[in-house]
Amino acid sequence: MILCPVCNKPYEYCHGEFKSPYFRHKEKGQCEDFYSEPETEEHINGKKDLFEWIKTQDGVTDAVLEGWIPETHQRPDIMFKYKDRQCVIEYQCTPIASEYLKRHDLYNAAGIVDIWILGRDNYNGTRGKVIEEFAFGYYNVKNKVLSLNNIKLKINEFNKLSLNYIIKKVGEYEAKLENKRRKQILKKIKTQYIINNYYIVIKNLNNCFHGVCKFELIHKKSSCYISKIYCDFRDEHIDNLTIFIDYNSFDVCFYNYNSCSYQNIYTVKYDSFNLDAFQKMIILFINRHINDEITKLRGC
Repeated sequence: MILCPVCNKPYEYCHGEFKSPYFRHKEKGQCEDFYSEPETEEHINGKKDLFEWIKTQDGVTDAVLEGWIPETHQRPDIMFKYKDRQCVIEYQCTPIASEYLKRHDLYNAAGIVDIWILGRDNYNGTRGKVIEEFAFGYYNVKNKVLSLNNIKLKINEFNKLSLNYIIKKVGEYEAKLENKRRKQILKKIKTQYIINNYYIVIKNLNNCFHGVCKFELIHKKSSCYISKIYCDFRDEHIDNLTIFIDYNSFDVCFYNYNSCSYQNIYTVKYDSFNLDAFQKMIILFINRHINDEITKLRGC
């Protein structure tokens, strides 16, 4: 009987007329191997191809298929050492989203270089998904071609790629990923700050323009903006304004009833943490808008 080295439960041997043989848990249950991927023909054959390639590379030692990493509870498709540095290759064939970040973070925390190569059955090469932005490339099992942006290499040409180059590119993707995540964190912080504090600006604006216009702040989840401010003028001859607020810019607009759409008047980049500066800019634009509308009325 063959047992799983992680949960110590029995494996069963799977094979058929067309599918490559592999082992799987005889009974589905709890296993510490959280991130194992369901076996497909693409995954079985692809990781074998990549393993045969990596173990022949200069400087590579201790290359194993599906080695177990107890510190992170992960079983990468390929694990090896390169110049005494622990590295793994994940040949990812099934679609994943946030799980990729979790797995990457675990490798990163353990000081392991993780090289992600994607299958082509579920990834089309447009790099539109999160994992595609940071994966090293794509491997097509059917025609044995590794695609790296505009470069395509047959399996017998893989040796043109040095591991130094691969690890350097992985490091660049890592820096790009961290930069993107820092921006996302900052955006969340600024968004929460706007939601928690911009009512102060609205209170001050209503005091400043009492009897002229009324301001109302509305928080709305949107891909285009965080919040918006309605400026409702008492004078019916003055177009009302809507200010759409994002975390690093805002747009001052009025509604064009002829085109049934908002028309932008001003777009301003600003520091969303600076309430005083934001308030002064809004006052400036409101006064300018009132003067422009009065000038137009006099011209008529």
